[in-house]
Amino acid sequence: MIRLDGEFRILQVDSSDPTQFKVKVQNQKNGEELEAIVQDDSLDQHNRTILQTAEWLRQPVSLKINARQLRGKYKDATILEVARVD
Repeated sequence: MIRLDGEFRILQVDSSDPTQFKVKVQNQKNGEELEAIVQDDSLDQHNRTILQTAEWLRQPVSLKINARQLRGKYKDATILEVARVD
């Protein structure tokens, strides 16, 4: 597992699967994009609202992400923590 902490822009929110909440994000420093699952048991509705608002207003958000890297691509990325960027 690797950590991908930093400022990200929310590109897309996918709530079509009732068992998980996915977002597509772009790292603001290097432009890399990845899909990540929002960890249900650690993120409350307030944090999901921060994600949604950041997407609507096209503002960056600070994320802490755990992921696996396989052949240069990120797999099984999970958002652990969300915070607004001032």
